[in-house]
Amino acid sequence: RTNVSIVTEAHDHYVKANEPGPTISPAEEIALVRKVRQLAKAGDWWVLAGSLPPGVPASIYMQLIGDIQAAGAWVILDSSGDALRDGCAARPFLAKPNDVEIHKLTGPPVGNMAEIAAAAQAMQRSGVDNVIVSLGKKGALLADAESVWLAASPQIEEKNPIGAGDSMVGGLVWGLSQGLPLPQALRWGIACGAATASMSGTAVGARELVESLAAQVNVSREPLSAIPQP
Repeated sequence: RTNVSIVTEAHDHYVKANEPGPTISPAEEIALVRKVRQLAKAGDWWVLAGSLPPGVPASIYMQLIGDIQAAGAWVILDSSGDALRDGCAARPFLAKPNDVEIHKLTGPPVGNMAEIAAAAQAMQRSGVDNVIVSLGKKGALLADAESVWLAASPQIEEKNPIGAGDSMVGGLVWGLSQGLPLPQALRWGIACGAATASMSGTAVGARELVESLAAQVNVSREPLSAIPQP
């Protein structure tokens, strides 16, 4: 499919138009599931991300997560709506909604950090091992079985937010693949997202830029009562 993004010269507004993509037949869906089962192996990291094309049921992520994790691999789910809801039922290692998506999933308001943290903890208790709520310029919030963590974004001149979320997931997976604890892997995710947001067009930041930004990312473990209000 083709997605078109238009960014103003002042970099203060953008419009994004995403095509739905081609309709997937039942035979193609079956072939995909078989291929994933064939490729999944212990120790791998998988990212299941994005909206689903026409013809594919919302339950496909749930099935794929079950198959992948049965092979001993880990899954990060980055989707929305019914695909996110059904996928979380398979108990992935991590889900990464934004504040709007987690509100739709859990129901309670998410107007401040305390409410976002409460929603993330509720989602984590429902069966997802870890929940990262991406918050754009504010960074991200991580809820695991024991704690809530806040990761603040470094200061950048934002030029283009398109692709920043995908870059964040990429940096996060890189950190996890290197054996870093999740809060420290999140530092690299935030840095990669910020690097992409600081670039023009479809460019992504070089390693040197990512390393520089990672040094500026503050990741702190916070009790719920200490999470700041806006």
